[in-house]
Amino acid sequence: MALKEGVSLEEQGLFNLDAICVVRGVSKNLPSDVCVARLPSYSSNIALTVPAVRLESLVALVSGQDSVAQQVLQLELVPQQLDVVTGSGVLLLRYLYGQQPDELTLWRGSASSQILVDTASVLRKVGALDAATETEIFQLAYLLDYAWRDQWQRALNARSVGKQYIERGQLSEAKAAYERVVTSFAKTNQPLAREYACYAYSRLGTIAEQQGDLTGAVIYYEQAILASP
Repeated sequence: MALKEGVSLEEQGLFNLDAICVVRGVSKNLPSDVCVARLPSYSSNIALTVPAVRLESLVALVSGQDSVAQQVLQLELVPQQLDVVTGSGVLLLRYLYGQQPDELTLWRGSASSQILVDTASVLRKVGALDAATETEIFQLAYLLDYAWRDQWQRALNARSVGKQYIERGQLSEAKAAYERVVTSFAKTNQPLAREYACYAYSRLGTIAEQQGDLTGAVIYYEQAILASP
C-alpha cells in the first residue's frame, strides 16, 4: 500500500498508517519520526488515543525506539481507560523505561500478567531484552497477577521466574520463587496443581542439595512425595 493511501485511510480513523508503522518501523525501514508524529494529534480524543497508544507501544517495545516510548509515557493515561492489551503495553513500557508503576492495584483489569509474560518471552527471542530483564518482567507479572483471578496463573508465573534463576545459577532467588510456586498451588482446587507442586518441591530439594543443605533437601523430597498425585 502506498504511503499516501495509508494517510487517506488513516484520516477516516482506520489507523492504517499506524499499522504500516508497526510493520516497517520494527524493521527500521521507516524513520522513527513517522510514527512519533502520529500520537499528539489523537491525544484530545480517548477513543482515538487508545488504539494509537496500543500500536505505538508495539513499535517501541519491538524496535526499541526511545522517542516513540517517551511519547507514550508522557501522556496522562488512566489505566481504567485502556483495554487490557494497551494497558499491558503501557505498563511494560513504564517498567522498562524506569518509571516505577503506580500501585499495581490500579492496573487490575487493565493489564494482564499473561500478556506481560508472553511479550517478554517474544522480546527475548528477537533480542530486544536480555535474560535478566525478562526475569524482572516475570516478577512484575507475578506481582500484578490479578486478571486471572486465581492462584493457578500466579503459580505458573512464579515457576517461570524460578526456571530463569536456575538457568543463571542464582539459587537463593530460585528457591524463593519455587517457594511461591508451592504456596500458590496449595491454594488452588485444581487436581493438576498437585502434580506441579510435586515437581516444584523436587526442584526445591535439588536447590537445597546444591546449597549444601542436605537436611532441607530431604524435607523437600518428602513433601514432593506427599504432594504427588
